Amino acid sequence: MLSVCVLPVGCRGQLACGRGAETAVTDRTGKETGKKIMLIVTVYLDEITTVSTPSGDVISFVVKYTEGRQAVVGIEAPEEYAILRARLRERVIDQINHYPVYIVSCRSRLRYAISARNEAQAISYYQQLQPDSHAIETELITNPTSEPWFEKLLNTWMRHSEPPVRVLLL
Repeated sequence: MLSVCVLPVGCRGQLACGRGAETAVTDRTGKETGKKIMLIVTVYLDEITTVSTPSGDVISFVVKYTEGRQAVVGIEAPEEYAILRARLRERVIDQINHYPVYIVSCRSRLRYAISARNEAQAISYYQQLQPDSHAIETELITNPTSEPWFEKLLNTWMRHSEPPVRVLLL
């Protein structure tokens, strides 16, 4: 049997089935913004634990084996979920902060937030997404981490890890 930290939860009422531990909450830039309760449960090897998200997605965890102080954990989640260790997530956030983000649009076409090496790459990528687009407009976003779409852009970056990456803006 192994005690494993499974999922941060904000509802103290859910702690009845496990032990509670306080953990740091960070914003999109990695800066600590507060504390959150984390559910900790005891699981057996090869026992599947599932988490249902508010949107109805199901994420499954299974401890495959242990070796010393390490546990090998299998995680099954929908494809759009990025699953990273905390230190890798910090590295990805640092990487994306070194690339400019542009809002790229064209009259009567879709608008995208595109993280690219430069404006020319952002425009080229937009043209691949929107063939036959003319009079393309770009706007450099100086503080993308404060934008409501930044988390989606960050998650896309985590799945692809190379610019350019995009988020459709509505």
